[in-house]
Amino acid sequence: MKIFICFNLKEDVAPDSFEEWMKSEFQKALKTMKGAKSVEIRRVSNIMKGEFPYHYILEVELENEMALMLVAFNPELQDLIKQFALKAGQFSIMKTVEVK
Repeated sequence: MKIFICFNLKEDVAPDSFEEWMKSEFQKALKTMKGAKSVEIRRVSNIMKGEFPYHYILEVELENEMALMLVAFNPELQDLIKQFALKAGQFSIMKTVEVK
């Protein structure tokens, strides 16, 4: 299962400092997250067709639904989510399943 968080930064947040924060703090928090397989953050560099209102995409791959539920009980991840909310403006969160 993958979670995608598409977002923009608040106007007062510098992209370089945000990206450094994400690299360091997110990696620390993820070590405490049971069931996380991978996390990738990407900056959108070009919209080739259509409209897409976001500048960043965060992709989190989880082993199962239980891993997602455990986020609510993880103080390190809850703190990270609060810090993220201070930096991110508009965002959307999507839970996806693979089409087989």
